[in-house]
Amino acid sequence: MKETTLKPGWKTYRFDQIAISVTDRVQPAETELEHYVGLEHLDPESLKIRRRGVPSDVKGQKLEFRKGDIIFGKRRAYQRKLAVADFDGICSAHAMVLRPKTDVVLPEFLPFFMQSDLFMNRALEISVGSLSPTINWRTLAQQEFPLPPLDEQRRIAKLLTAQENTIEEYFQFSIKAKRLATAFTDSVFDLSTIRTFLHREKSLNELQLIRLGKLCTIQVGYPFKSSEYVKNGIRLMRCSNVGVDETNWAEDETKYWPAERYNEFDEYILRPGDIVIAMDRPFVGGGFKISEIYEDDLPALLLQRVGRFLLSANIDTNFLWCFLHSSSFMLQLLSQQKGTDLPHISKFDIEGAAIPKIQMDEQVEIGDKYRDLVNTTTEANKRLNRVQTLKVSFLNELLKS
Repeated sequence: MKETTLKPGWKTYRFDQIAISVTDRVQPAETELEHYVGLEHLDPESLKIRRRGVPSDVKGQKLEFRKGDIIFGKRRAYQRKLAVADFDGICSAHAMVLRPKTDVVLPEFLPFFMQSDLFMNRALEISVGSLSPTINWRTLAQQEFPLPPLDEQRRIAKLLTAQENTIEEYFQFSIKAKRLATAFTDSVFDLSTIRTFLHREKSLNELQLIRLGKLCTIQVGYPFKSSEYVKNGIRLMRCSNVGVDETNWAEDETKYWPAERYNEFDEYILRPGDIVIAMDRPFVGGGFKISEIYEDDLPALLLQRVGRFLLSANIDTNFLWCFLHSSSFMLQLLSQQKGTDLPHISKFDIEGAAIPKIQMDEQVEIGDKYRDLVNTTTEANKRLNRVQTLKVSFLNELLKS
């Protein structure tokens, strides 16, 4: 990049003039450091390390980092995982440990710069490998980037730090709201009662329980033939499209059925308000794969291995949604889950779950309270996403040359 194309005061530097790569390696069993950070502990787009492990969790050489260092996921950089350490520790060798050269860049500015599209797009361009693209330090070191003068870096960093603090406040509020919702479900659906039922074989009546199948049934999707899929048409709700409390229509996860054949499968047409559950790999790292269907998800058809709840007049929708998020329900499904390579549950496992006998008026009250808690969490997440989007837009605008 020619200096003449830059804003006044800006200069171009190789990345090895901006930061150094710290390559101090340690064996987890030999270090006195107490914390381990893997790529799984880093959240995309967040500079905070919110989770961590301990050295005894891992084997093999790791990288040592110090407070203030940047931990950057050099493998699969498209995940945009980088964070600033606020403690000393060791991290995955699939990360780079970067330390700013303070004569060129401010420590508080560099992490934001590395979150920008200017840096991340270049990181993607120089990644090598198809299955697990990785960045080589020697290549990154030679890349040239424009930087503003230190005074302007300080101004930008101050503005972005304020936004980052707001993001963290919304994140923590969202976590607290979710914990309240979890505590509420566990207070309604007593886990000890279910443990008693599962392990002591007391009767349903004795424990004031009823089978879920008495209140609703599970409709399993249709086995649409993959050979008849098309590039564009009606979306098929597969297990991979059922997320944790949300649907996932990512391009690489979505399959389509010919639109002209949509009405041939009226029984499997999804509708607003439907609740669907993944019957293959129902439990993932992020939680339990169950989703509500909204207008934005439609039109769509129900595919095999995805179940839809068909409710009777004896169960309230919000009450059911509350029960499906309880530890009581999840424990019962985990006890029935079969398979190791492809863990799965059946419609009979779901319908066979025990649920407390509760009158409709009390169901409605419970369901409404839980929905209010869920809505609070949802609103916090929406605000969090808005501030994150604003920060990214603001950052990219400020760094335009």
